[in-house]
Amino acid sequence: TRVRGNQVRGRKTFTTSLVPTKPGKLVISNLQLAYFDPTTDQYEVVTSPDLEVEVTGEALPEDSPETKVPTSSEPQLKPLLAKNPHRPRRWLTSPIFLAAQALPVLSLLLMAGLPWLRRRLAQGALEWRSRARNDLEKQLQQARAPEELPRLLHRYLSERLDRPTAGLSHRRLEQALDEAGLATDLRHQLLDWFRECDHRRYAGGEDELSAQERQRAQALLARLKAEWPA
Repeated sequence: TRVRGNQVRGRKTFTTSLVPTKPGKLVISNLQLAYFDPTTDQYEVVTSPDLEVEVTGEALPEDSPETKVPTSSEPQLKPLLAKNPHRPRRWLTSPIFLAAQALPVLSLLLMAGLPWLRRRLAQGALEWRSRARNDLEKQLQQARAPEELPRLLHRYLSERLDRPTAGLSHRRLEQALDEAGLATDLRHQLLDWFRECDHRRYAGGEDELSAQERQRAQALLARLKAEWPA
């Protein structure tokens, strides 16, 4: 729709399919076109007059092949099916029968596939742990603040113990490490280091991470990896 001067012009196409069944006159009802008139700021409707169409020629007979609706052929086929001795029985193609036939094959496939699936899952877990530890070493090397070190070590311990450790008290953490079989001297070194980190954080120590603190955290991680190989 577009406005030119005082006129609103536009175009809309209507398609009507006619299937006449007999000669004579047909009337197509009026067509309506709604448009928005920006000059009056409202919608208007234009209605066309009825269109009269005249059909000439002869109509096809109602029973001709072109106009006849196909009927079901089942009544005509039943006598032929009754005389066929080789037609399959319906129960042979029923879903229950087919499922019963497939059960032995599915059981064999399941028995053969379960060991492979277990090995694949175990291998995937080992690969994930290896990647996680490599990422942890990189993050220790890139750490800039002292509080990042205990957070990274806690993430490693949580993955190894299969439980979150950052919220545990020192006594509960020592108990969990003892139950996991960690060596006594390493357990004491790790707990002492966590206590020093907590003291530094709450006492308002330096904000910059020293090379000595980073090396100490890396040494503890190396000891943990040696104690808990993948």
